[in-house]
Amino acid sequence: MYMKDERQIISRQLDEVEKMLKELRVQYEQYFAGVEKIAPLKARDNLERQLRLLGRRKIVQTELRYRLYNLSSSFHSYKGMWERIQRQMDEGRYPRHTKKISTATAQHGGKSAAVKSTDPAQLYQDYLRLCMECRVPASIDGINTMETFLRNKEKVIRQRYGNVQCRFDVVNENGKPKIKAKLKR
Repeated sequence: MYMKDERQIISRQLDEVEKMLKELRVQYEQYFAGVEKIAPLKARDNLERQLRLLGRRKIVQTELRYRLYNLSSSFHSYKGMWERIQRQMDEGRYPRHTKKISTATAQHGGKSAAVKSTDPAQLYQDYLRLCMECRVPASIDGINTMETFLRNKEKVIRQRYGNVQCRFDVVNENGKPKIKAKLKR
């Protein structure tokens, strides 16, 4: 009985740490994209403290121990990347995207509102902002991923509809951010 309760407690704590890591990734992406002005250092320190406390516990279950090690190594990999990018920013070598974010997005009674953009960096910023407004985690985790996603979508559209121009918009559909293609024939 004791082991089962402890297992559930540790599992819940690991779920919470995983959620915190995902949120921290989104916050750092927003900071590096220029959406946020201040790095989320408090959230990072809080997550690091949680990982340290969990690491001090004796975890008997192999699967939970493995999950903790994976979360911990992911965090430390991200932390190294964030510090490297921050150093590049401080030295003026990081191409920071400082375009203004369009404020045209708002949900109106369940109807969809769109932000029109063709620039992947701007589209990604708008997507992250809309994810934060809708309070949902971002499924696209970087500008490079966004560019790859857009290229693949455009390729599929051209195969299906021929040589047409595509423009992509970030759309809020019933509280969920979506990326929609607009075709120009």
